[in-house]
Amino acid sequence: MRVSLTLCACAFLSLAAGRADRYARLLPAIEQVESGGKPDAVGDGGKAVGILQIHPILVRDVNRIAKEKRLGVKFTYADRLAPDKSRQMFRIYSDHYAKVRDDYTEEGAARRWNGGTDGHTQEETLGYWEEVKAAMGGGK
Repeated sequence: MRVSLTLCACAFLSLAAGRADRYARLLPAIEQVESGGKPDAVGDGGKAVGILQIHPILVRDVNRIAKEKRLGVKFTYADRLAPDKSRQMFRIYSDHYAKVRDDYTEEGAARRWNGGTDGHTQEETLGYWEEVKAAMGGGK
């Protein structure tokens, strides 16, 4: 029994590490585009704050997703100013909508971050993707 639990825990940690790696290039680029890397940035008339310029509606959506998936986390609006919590919200949101939209690309994740759940289909988000790609050093 002990061996099975250890193997299961190792598999889970390996899976979690792989998921985190999916955004290793993308997240720093989005942070640069959104806030210039400043955790205390405020934009969109005070509605978007933090390193990832998170709006209150996104916090509510991430909390809904986390509750449905029983992730055991709940975020506050103040958490938008904490870079680690902002990144956690990004991952929950991006993982969820990648699966819903069957689009696991960096481009899809970036364009949804900019334009909402269907942002990857909106022409208006193409310029944002170009900025993110440039921040990644040219991208894929």
